[in-house]
Amino acid sequence: MGVTVWVLALLGCVVVGSSLAQMGAPPQPPSLSPRRHFSWRRNVKDELVREKAFAVENPDVQVVALISRDAMLAEAGNFFGSVSVYDFSAPTPLAAIKPYFQGQPCFLLPPPVDDFNSTLAMLIERNGGQVNATGPHLELTAGDFPITNRERSQVFATNPVLLRLCSRQPIFRCNNPDPLAYDPYLATESEQLTFSVLTLEGSATLTFTWEALTR
Repeated sequence: MGVTVWVLALLGCVVVGSSLAQMGAPPQPPSLSPRRHFSWRRNVKDELVREKAFAVENPDVQVVALISRDAMLAEAGNFFGSVSVYDFSAPTPLAAIKPYFQGQPCFLLPPPVDDFNSTLAMLIERNGGQVNATGPHLELTAGDFPITNRERSQVFATNPVLLRLCSRQPIFRCNNPDPLAYDPYLATESEQLTFSVLTLEGSATLTFTWEALTR
């Protein structure tokens, strides 16, 4: 009888101790699906914020750019958001992917980017292109402005992923006959945006596909 009492008392201590340990333990983060991992921008209009993924369909350029757009600001005719570029060349779980260049972490744009249009325009123009941006829609026109190796080095030193994306002197052209076609708030299906990357060795076409990210 005495042994039974001691055993029950011991089990009670174990249960109580385990419960107290769980109460004092830090809360575990919720499990994130791969796509939800990239949902970094939230505000009071959270239900209106959607994320879109650029999926690069060129096997030689394994990167993806993600844009987060605020519907409340979009209603005012402005294209606000954030963008990052990631290297997908290695078979890494999506939630663990980090931006890399030559084995070192890097970023195309320092987040957060408040005015996506202006920032992207600055990058394109800095690399020899011309940009015509109207309202929330972006239209890029290629330009052929020679830049020296020194200037290229300075540009790619601050935006190394751009070098990864283009490999050589880049000139961007965005062919978008219907600007409304890639408005994330008007389209319900996948949309595509085509960039022509012109280098000294020729040209290549990169097709970016918008993919709606479900909650």
